[in-house]
Amino acid sequence: MKYALINKNREVLEIKREPITITNEGLSVVELPEDIDFVEGDEINFYIVLSFDDYGVYSHYSAVRQTPFIQSILMDNLILKDKIAMVEEAVLDIILNGGVI
Repeated sequence: MKYALINKNREVLEIKREPITITNEGLSVVELPEDIDFVEGDEINFYIVLSFDDYGVYSHYSAVRQTPFIQSILMDNLILKDKIAMVEEAVLDIILNGGVI
């Protein structure tokens, strides 16, 4: 199963094989049908917009290949998100261990 993190404009921000946890109310997670060939990381290579019918059921998608500059910005953003997650984990570890590094 594949999952996509999308914003209110139905733009795909992230694709994962595992369920995605969200904390931002402006985002949502949808299951992608197996006939969609996108894999993790394709949100960097393509600008993807999902379309849904009146009942909220997925109907089709549109995708355009990203320019190299946009790919670079998205990659930098992904790296920064990973670093933030590592820092948050380290801070939590310090807090839970009573401030001992």
